[in-house]
Amino acid sequence: LVESMPDMMPVRRLLSFLLDKFIDKPIDFQAFNEIKNELYIMFEQQPFRLPAQMMFIVKSVTTLDGIARTLDPNYNFLASAQPFVKSIAVSKGRGSAIGELAKQARTFITYKLQQPSKSQVFLKRLERRIEDGELQIRVRNIESDRALKRINLALKTLIFACVAGFGVLSGAVLLVGGYQTGAIVAFAVAGCGGLFVVRSFLDLLVREKLDRMVEK
Repeated sequence: LVESMPDMMPVRRLLSFLLDKFIDKPIDFQAFNEIKNELYIMFEQQPFRLPAQMMFIVKSVTTLDGIARTLDPNYNFLASAQPFVKSIAVSKGRGSAIGELAKQARTFITYKLQQPSKSQVFLKRLERRIEDGELQIRVRNIESDRALKRINLALKTLIFACVAGFGVLSGAVLLVGGYQTGAIVAFAVAGCGGLFVVRSFLDLLVREKLDRMVEK
């Protein structure tokens, strides 16, 4: 599910944060402010990949759900699945249900008894933070990296804008001079440059918005 990255530290920190914070309590979205830099890197590099078989199952289910909703606007997937789930639950019988509850209770009690003390948890967290480099001065400055990437996108946008402008001017000159073929080529180059300008400009706007969200 996770592809290899040059720096796996953000992935480890994100997973350990989720396990430490939300394994025994509901998710609090405000707590994600503590790892906003890691979330920014996850959004940028996207290291998580679902297996091909799982993607096939998800696409198949969503396709069937879309067809059913087209045929019947009142279709509800959860309501359709309730009889099937109910039949499975009833077929197991009360004895198996009570046994399952007892098994879960025993597992929960065993889990609570095997949990380390608060001092051990603190020492493990401190050790993990030292190993992850969180308590050390980072050589790579994340803010400067973001600024350099924005500058790079701005330069690309400027270069494409210059190419598009040069193409328009060249096409106009060639058209006035009677070179229609050359003018068409120049205008085509200008059109391609304009498309790249729009794309680079949109990427720059998205990156600036993400950077502002992370810096808040």
